[in-house]
This record gives sequence, structure tokens and C-alpha cells, in this order.
Amino acid sequence: MRNTALLVLIILLGACVKKRDLQENTAIIHIAANPNGLHITNDISGFRAFIFEYIHKPIIRTDIRSLNMAPVLCEGPPAEDESGTRFTYRLKPNIRWDDGSALQVEDVIFTIKVILSPFTNNPQIKGNFTGVIKSIEAVPGDSLSFVMITHSPNRGSREVLTEAYLMQKSFRDPKGVLDNYSFADCFNTAYQPSAELTKWFEEFNAPEKAKDPKYINGLGPYRLTEWVDDAYIVLEKKKNWWGDKDTSILLQNEPDKIIFRIIKDETATYFALRNENIDAINRVGLSKLIKLQQHDYFNEAYYSEFVDQYAYNYIGLNTKPDGLNHKSIFTDKQVRKAIAHLVPVDDLITVMYKGKAGRQVSFVSSLKKEYNTEIPLVDYNPEKAAAILDAAGWKDTDGNNIRDKVVNGEKLQLSFKLNYMSDATPSREIVLMIKDAMAGTGVEVVPNPLEFSLFYEKAFTHDFDAMMGSWQGSALYEDPVQLWHTSQWANFGANFCGFGNAYSDSLIEACNREMNDSLYLVKIKKLQALIADEQPYVFLFSPKARVAIHRRFEAGIYSEKPQMYVNAFRLVNHNGNAQKNAELK
Repeated sequence: MRNTALLVLIILLGACVKKRDLQENTAIIHIAANPNGLHITNDISGFRAFIFEYIHKPIIRTDIRSLNMAPVLCEGPPAEDESGTRFTYRLKPNIRWDDGSALQVEDVIFTIKVILSPFTNNPQIKGNFTGVIKSIEAVPGDSLSFVMITHSPNRGSREVLTEAYLMQKSFRDPKGVLDNYSFADCFNTAYQPSAELTKWFEEFNAPEKAKDPKYINGLGPYRLTEWVDDAYIVLEKKKNWWGDKDTSILLQNEPDKIIFRIIKDETATYFALRNENIDAINRVGLSKLIKLQQHDYFNEAYYSEFVDQYAYNYIGLNTKPDGLNHKSIFTDKQVRKAIAHLVPVDDLITVMYKGKAGRQVSFVSSLKKEYNTEIPLVDYNPEKAAAILDAAGWKDTDGNNIRDKVVNGEKLQLSFKLNYMSDATPSREIVLMIKDAMAGTGVEVVPNPLEFSLFYEKAFTHDFDAMMGSWQGSALYEDPVQLWHTSQWANFGANFCGFGNAYSDSLIEACNREMNDSLYLVKIKKLQALIADEQPYVFLFSPKARVAIHRRFEAGIYSEKPQMYVNAFRLVNHNGNAQKNAELK
């Protein structure tokens, strides 16, 4: 009774909230969870990336409309020498930091040095850079030009700087502590840092550098002004920003303020859309969006789409468990294959996604030409799974309806925790469907919901049995080192599952070195087939992005993440009639 009364009170209070002024040039954007941080190098999440782009800027970036590379801080594409290892860029003149000082080549050198350094706490992305960039050099006699030198020719060389967001050297290192720290030192495993250098990196990696506005400055058009956990994050447009007159869509700054509103509950998100209290969303619940699209008041207020995207969902299996907290269940490839046959992927797509998702068999997006279409789909086949498990020695010997086996002298139950993000929709329902599907074959799934940050903390530290995650990719070249090279498991990068050996590493490296497109396609498809056969992931599906943007803004919707340019939301006349109509229904 008390809970019912509380719910009624909340609804009444919500009804009394003053409607916002739709003529105000503030874009309110929905996100479903707190980012794990906005550190310039060390945090990684889709929510962080969504916000980050408006605070910081890289030298080059993907134009998500054309899917081509576009200059941001440089004048144009780099000049490449015949060796394919030297790329000369020239910065745009008159780019200014917030204190009025000019962007300099020394800022580029400093940024890349920090990213490459083993003392920077960025193992999840470091491999993307260390495998490509050898050093950055200034060009004598030209204060705006620099040369990026790579270890060898690499398919990702022209795109590697898209994720290198520049840092102001004088702001981050006013005493010049890193001046005598060289690029060679970054790659020298025997290098011993001084006490001063160690202290600098400790302070640079400190958690407060990820949230406190006083530590966050960048070349983007907006500055972080406020962050309230589980409520909102506020970005405000800078005055007299250096890019005010630039015509590139990547450098627009139309809204006066951007507020990222954190709403974890799907029903609350639905009502926020219904009442026009958010302007844009790229993760709305599928059933909620379908329901909203059936009403004229919503369609009058928003344009919305289900959009193909470079993303996929997967179940990751820990192939290198510690043997203590996580037992040796998925070390056997046959067990992993049996598990794959027990996941009812087609039913998940039909029931949970209303058909608005496509099957996935690889880490490469099916939108790309390098996607290996010859890899067969893994069917839901409990009989086949049972036969595989029987042959592998997993049988129910104690009559508890859970298969067991003696492994390394210890009797193990075929029971595992499946980690999933409690904030993600519809993860709970998917996990429950998987749990029910596996139970009949003697496999016990224990759902383990985790908050966003804790979920990824356990993933990076290999503290899981199995995990249900997703990756948001790109139309551009994606270096397979990040997810699949053994170095990214050893160094706590994004190879969560421990996949790989010397052969797979050599194949990954061969993919990166291959500059001939036809030969590259052969190698990358071979890598996909190898990973599919080893089954460290159960590849699930690629869901369509579910996007809605308020019609009071002129804006586009795109396949490339994050499906929109919030900085380019141009306010147009809106009379609010849709909001009034919604109140009557």
C-alpha cells in the first residue's frame, strides 16, 4: 500500500513540473547510464564517446554522413611518402586553446607520447596506437607541420589519429616533466621512470581527472560545466571559440547548451519522450518506440527511425579463467561450441527485437565488404549441444539436472554466471530467455546484473565466467589488435576472453600490414573464420539503432555512431502543439 501511494505521489509531482520552453536553444539528450568518466585518454564507453566529441577534437575524424575521413584540426589529408611509413600533416592556423594560446606541434607530440606511454592507464585503447605509431616529429622551418612515423606500412595508418584527442601541453605539463621522455622510451620495456615522471603519471591517471570540470579542457566548441551522477551532465558553448566561423559540420556549435540527461528506467524514458522533455535519443527501448510511433502527437513532435548500424551484441566466454574464482569450463572449445548451440538467437531477435536486428557471425559488421558471409550461422540445436557435451565428458552424474565433470582433479558443475549490464535494455529479458533455453540441456546459467562501470571493470580484469556485451564499430578500418591480439589480454585490454596464440597474432599483424585490398580481404576473412571456429564469443545479432530527434531541431540520422551530430542541431520554429496534444491523450 505504501509503495502504491509513493507511485501516485511521484506521478502527481511529475504532472506539476513546469513544461520547458521549447524555444530555448538547449538540446537535452538522453543517455541510459553514467559514463565511466571523461578522462582524456583513460575511459572507454559509448556514453563517454557520445559526450566527448563536443569537448575535445582530434586532428581528423569520420564524417558520419559520407563515411569519409574529414580534416578537423588539419588543413587536409596527409602527404604520404613512398615507404608508406611517413605521413605529413599541417595544422590549421589560428586554432586556440581556452586560454588563448595557439595550438602547436608540441601539443601533438605531447599527446601521442602520453597515449603511447605504458604509464598511462589506457590499456583498452593503447594497442590501437602502439601497433601503428612509432613517433611524431616536427618539420623544421614550418611551425604548423609534423610527421607521423609508423613502424611499418599499416592499413590503419591514415585513420589512427581519429581517436587521438589533442591535449594542451602547457596545461597538462607546465613544468615540462615529459620533455626528456622520448618516443623510444615509450617502447623500451626496461625503461625506469624517475620519481618526478612517476608522480606526473599518477596525477594524470587520477580518477578526479575524469569528472571535475577544472581538469577537462579541449579544443571542442563546448566545455563541461556540471556533472551530477545519475542525473545530468551539462556542456555549455564557449564564447569566441576558434572554430566559430568554420563551415565543417564536425565543428558546428548550434545549441547554446547541451544537457545529457541520465535516465536508466525505460518507462521513465518513454514518458520523457512522450512529454517532450528530451530532444534526442539513440537507445530508446524498441517496444516503446514502436508504441510511440503509433501516435500522431509523437510523430508531430519527433522524427524517428530504426537505422542499421556498425554494432553487434555477443556473449563472451572466459577461455583463460584463474581456476579459483572462475573455473575451467570454457577452456574447452567443444564446450564453447555447445553453448553457442544453446543460445536461441533467432527467437531473441523475434521476441526481444521484433525482427529489427540481423544475425551476426563475426566481429566485422555485416555492412562492410570484408564481412565473411561464408561463415555458417550457428543454429539453436539442443540435441547437437547435448551430443557435443556428452562427447566432451560433461554428464549429469549426481542427478541434480546439471552436467558435471572432473577437471584437473576437481568436480565442476556446468554452471556459470552470465554478467550483463543492469542499465541496458532488454538485457535482463534476454539473459532469462538464455537461462531457460540452456536449463533443459543440463547447463545452469546464473544471471548476474552489474552496473555499467563495474561490468567493464570485471571485463577488463578477466573477472567473469561469461559476459553479455556489445561493440559499436565504425565504417572505417578497425584494427583487430584491440579485441583479439594476445597482448590485449595480457595488458588488460579489450581482449576480455583471452583468445589467441602466436598463429592468430601473426594473422592479425598480417591483416594490418596488407595494403593490397584483394589480399587483405582474404586475410581478414580467414581471421574471422578462425575466431568463429574457436568461439570465444557467441556472436548474437546486430540491432538496428533506435533514434528519435525533436522536430524543433533540423538534424540528420546516420548509421555511423552515434547516429547524430548534436553540435549541428539547428533550432527552428516550433509551436509546441504536439506537446499539448500529448497531454490530451
